[in-house]
Amino acid sequence: MWAALILSFVLMFTLIYIASLTTQTPIKEVAFSEFMTMVEDEKVVSVEIGLGYAEKFTFTDVDGNVYKTDNPKSLNFKRELLDYGIEVKEVAQSSWASIIVSVLQYAMLIGVFLWMYKKMLPKTDNTEVVKEVPNITFDDVAGATELKNDLKYIIDYLKERLYEICK
Repeated sequence: MWAALILSFVLMFTLIYIASLTTQTPIKEVAFSEFMTMVEDEKVVSVEIGLGYAEKFTFTDVDGNVYKTDNPKSLNFKRELLDYGIEVKEVAQSSWASIIVSVLQYAMLIGVFLWMYKKMLPKTDNTEVVKEVPNITFDDVAGATELKNDLKYIIDYLKERLYEICK
């Protein structure tokens, strides 16, 4: 049962991964100077800049090709692009789908570890083990009278202490 569950999760994530690879267009990385040359030649149509301090950003040229280059992180960079008539989009760094996939992957990993931990524990029966204790008294033991008297004294002392404690 566990093997089928794990196999189905692996298959599901493999299909998600393959689907994400087929929907993405290949992104070529170019130098920032080449990007600026393309901007001046009016070959850039749109730019997608990640919110925050993203190291790189993507842009699309007039032929629909997607490129990636370094983010200059200057204050007026967006204004310069808008002055050239380029559409600028600010996008969040991670999408909900990638967050959900990451959470599911960690949940599966934890589930596999818990399953392995459970498998490593020894199997135990819930039956109660009862030993028969023989009912032997000091009268059943022959000899060693002095030793028996000492043991009786110790037992009586412990019974008195237990009685005082429980009072």
